[in-house]
Amino acid sequence: MMWVKLDDDFFENPKTGSLSKGAKLLYLAGLTYCAKSLTDGKIDARGVRVVRALAEVGAKAVAELEASGRWEKNGSGYNVHDWLEYNPPAARVLAQRKAAKERMHRTRSGERSNEQAEEQ
Repeated sequence: MMWVKLDDDFFENPKTGSLSKGAKLLYLAGLTYCAKSLTDGKIDARGVRVVRALAEVGAKAVAELEASGRWEKNGSGYNVHDWLEYNPPAARVLAQRKAAKERMHRTRSGERSNEQAEEQ
């Protein structure tokens, strides 16, 4: 499971507070899509269709996010503005998941990590 960083000032921030309800919901759906899919903030054309369906909004909300600078046009899709400033890159998430899986495997097989061995 991945998490999305969301500013606690999201609804009062001038950049997002002035968006329509539909555009706000689409923005949030886009954030969760990027986190879940590990896209590094990229939403391709298929992803745009997916998040529009999730948020139940039309093209107007997409245009609103683009006009506000929250989504930046990238070919047939979009980049979420500043995604990598506030969220870890996919490569780091995958490396952390791999390391956690290996730790769990060692734990379940009775192996101890160097830290555990030094503590005893």
